[in-house]
Amino acid sequence: MIVTIPELLDSSALSKISDWMEQAEWISGAHTAGRNAVHHKSNREMDQQSEQWKKINSLVVST
Repeated sequence: MIVTIPELLDSSALSKISDWMEQAEWISGAHTAGRNAVHHKSNREMDQQSEQWKKINSLVVST
């Protein structure tokens, strides 16, 4: 289930997140898949070791 929270982030924060997402390295979703899902998962994910992911995570968690 997806829950939306209107106006959780202001336009400045959203702009920063958008910029960071454009700069980020995106890796195979198989990287985070479990043993049974690794051959079926075909999405791309932001590398959680990247500076962009750390910045986004910090911004969202601090809100």
